[in-house]
Amino acid sequence: MAQLSDSVAQQIMGEINDLVKRIEAVSEKVPQTENLQIAVNNVLSEFKKTAGMTVMGETARMKAELAQAAADVAGKVAKDVAGREKAEWIAGSIAVAFLTFSLFGWMMHYKGRAAGFAEGHEQGYEEAKDEKAAASWANTPSGKSAYRLALAGNISMLVNCEEKYGWKIEGDYCMPYPTKNERGQQVSWGWKIK
Repeated sequence: MAQLSDSVAQQIMGEINDLVKRIEAVSEKVPQTENLQIAVNNVLSEFKKTAGMTVMGETARMKAELAQAAADVAGKVAKDVAGREKAEWIAGSIAVAFLTFSLFGWMMHYKGRAAGFAEGHEQGYEEAKDEKAAASWANTPSGKSAYRLALAGNISMLVNCEEKYGWKIEGDYCMPYPTKNERGQQVSWGWKIK
């Protein structure tokens, strides 16, 4: 299929006009009958019309084909661009979701870690205070005496107010009282201090 540009069509029309002028010039020099002149003029006139309509029709057809090709290319480009933009939006959405979850996870880890450190520090401080106080008391005369009672194995008797050793709970107090030994004698229990 031959394509005809506007400049080519104009060139053809120019050549046709030149040909018509030459034919008219030659026909004036040659003696002719009036009917022949009219017939030639009619043929030339029809040829001009036909050639002009053919050129215009071909130009219109080529413009329509060009417009259709441009529309097809534009549609394909639009489809490609839309597909690419869709892929970019999907990739962007996935990236934003990943970053959001990562940031949320990091933030929760950071807060949990900080809370855990704070709680551990507080508990450690409380335990250290108790240990310091216990160590301080253990170095007092009362602490040393309690330590000697513990070494002798007698501190549980005091703490538990054990009745078999002659101790009895009365109200909020642990009171000593005499008991009888296996021989039936009345005895009181005590412990070695030094």
